[in-house]
Amino acid sequence: MNADAVSQRLQAISNAIQAASATVAEGGAVDLTALKEAVNLVCNDIAKSPPIEGLEKIEGVLIALVAALDGLSHALTDQHQRMAAGEGLNTAAQVAYANTAGWDEEDGDSS
Repeated sequence: MNADAVSQRLQAISNAIQAASATVAEGGAVDLTALKEAVNLVCNDIAKSPPIEGLEKIEGVLIALVAALDGLSHALTDQHQRMAAGEGLNTAAQVAYANTAGWDEEDGDSS
């Protein structure tokens, strides 16, 4: 694994985190399972690799990744506080029901 490959994979993770933050900020829910798996995979691949030359190339990507994680943390905290206060419940319900719009109740298939 080279620094460019690591950088690309970390950038993809950062982009996914930013998308999750935007969804949460709009009152939506996110499933972070795939994100966790992607992080575990890249960390395991790095650990198994011989020393990687040019790691200074990924410094900026790592800084952006940490910033994206901070943003997601803040968005989740804000959402939790709004929901604990009873705010945003209508929006959360609307998002949940919108995801099931068009589904046939009998067989679970969308029409």
